[in-house]
Amino acid sequence: MIIEKLASLPIELAITTNGVIVDKFIDTFKKIELKKINVSLDILNNVHILLEPVGTILKRSIQYILVNEGFEVKISCVLIKDFNEHEIIYFIVLIKNCAVQIRFIEFTSFDGNNRNLEKLVSTEEVWQQVYNKYDTSSYSRLNDVPNDTAKNIQIRGYKGTFAVIGSVVTNPFCDSCNRIRLTVNG
Repeated sequence: MIIEKLASLPIELAITTNGVIVDKFIDTFKKIELKKINVSLDILNNVHILLEPVGTILKRSIQYILVNEGFEVKISCVLIKDFNEHEIIYFIVLIKNCAVQIRFIEFTSFDGNNRNLEKLVSTEEVWQQVYNKYDTSSYSRLNDVPNDTAKNIQIRGYKGTFAVIGSVVTNPFCDSCNRIRLTVNG
């Protein structure tokens, strides 16, 4: 397996998955001492993935298996106007009893060399929903780790955290990024 060969290098590994069959690889992840798992999940309600309700996938793959097995779990949600921006608070409610981090990511659509901002849900729009739901005294900004692109937040009494990640369009961060990302096709 590629991941086992990568694990032999003196680097920290993390993976990104949709979470659907991640439970089949828990033993491999433990064997190679993988600690960080990022689950891509853009919508919670009224959607089926491979004919299985998202809530079932979320419970099985994230809360039960990954969190209970001791992995550091992040759920990445790319926000898209008129698709999932209405679920921002629903995602935040998930962290009340589940020790994961929700990461809201600004969507950026590229059309050749032009950027299409019609589907962009800005960082400011995310914050507006947070301000409307939570009193500012109920949450606090966490210290970010070096090279982190996320602005991390802890709500008092919640087990998990959430973060907002601006796009390179609204918040350029390339000068501080130190990551290499490998796509499925290499």
